[in-house]
Amino acid sequence: MNRAARLSILAAYAAAAAWALAPAPPKPLAATIAPPPPPPTWERPRYERPAPMTAVQHLPMEPADLWALANLRFAELPPVEFDHIPKQRVTITDIATEEQLLEVCRWPKNSGKTLVGCADHKDPNVCHIYRSGSIPSWAGLTRNIVIRHEMGHCNGWGKDLRGCDDRSDTLKPTFASPPNALVPAVPEAAGAFSWRQTRVR
Repeated sequence: MNRAARLSILAAYAAAAAWALAPAPPKPLAATIAPPPPPPTWERPRYERPAPMTAVQHLPMEPADLWALANLRFAELPPVEFDHIPKQRVTITDIATEEQLLEVCRWPKNSGKTLVGCADHKDPNVCHIYRSGSIPSWAGLTRNIVIRHEMGHCNGWGKDLRGCDDRSDTLKPTFASPPNALVPAVPEAAGAFSWRQTRVR
């Protein structure tokens, strides 16, 4: 073996030894900042069908009542928020004369007003409505209109008659002539409140 071959072998051994003795590469440092959270997943919102609205019913009006409302010269119906059948029990009492009605309703006799009805809601469980049994014809009121007015007081409408509603314009095209039949007596409804007066102005 000549000198050149020996040198080649020695060089190969030296390279192998250098590779074997080389230090291992340093391990990577652990991350000091937490990775960001994954983006939130978006879900299509589910459609919820709204609950059906329950219509609040006021005292039913007969043709004679609608005709009277269409021809009234003053506002008589309660505001919409009070114009419905009361939740509490309601009693309706017809008083024979206006003098007796003034006494029952504790209304002054020299007020200069014609009293056709009032209501007592001091008892939270029952509302007592007192109605004149002889409503003057010039007043243009019917039994049902008076009761509907007083039921508004049963529902909390104040005696100052604030917001008294005149919806007669929407009723005028309904009838071309007044109906002949009178309104039948209305059975007791359900309702409550304190002394309120229906006044014919």
